[in-house]
Amino acid sequence: MFTDILGSGFLISASVFVAAIMLFGFAYFLLSPIVQTRQRMQERLLAEGITNRRSLEAQTERVRIAAQRPVEAFFDSVEREQKDAGALEGKLFRAGFHQKSAPLIYTLSRVGFVALGFFTSFAALSSLLPAALPGLLAFLGAAMFGLSCLVVPSIALDRFENAQKTKYRRGF
Repeated sequence: MFTDILGSGFLISASVFVAAIMLFGFAYFLLSPIVQTRQRMQERLLAEGITNRRSLEAQTERVRIAAQRPVEAFFDSVEREQKDAGALEGKLFRAGFHQKSAPLIYTLSRVGFVALGFFTSFAALSSLLPAALPGLLAFLGAAMFGLSCLVVPSIALDRFENAQKTKYRRGF
């Protein structure tokens, strides 16, 4: 009886069935993180008001929202610095800037870096991009680069502060 089962096509059918189940299981474990990520992105886009992520309007809206986030973060940090003005002054003092005008100079340097980054990248993008592309693309790219230049003075201040700490540690 056992030899009849082994001799028939049942063994071949069972092995094909098991192989198919293993293949589908492997595909599920391989593709499920991708599907979950796409679902999370779709939920995030819907939460931001974008219904069709492939349309031109949706892409423009995504760029607008992405460009708005750093601006909101900047104004939030400015509000925090205004509420706790001593934090910026303390950081500047620890970095070795003891003048009364140090917070003003630091703020002006942040604005200056944003303006310099924007204008130089706008000039570069306007000359490098083909004329067939709209000028808005160069403007948006320059705005993104300009806003990213906002962190340059902060990084420099952190480095000055760390250099002063190292100098004080070596001195003691």
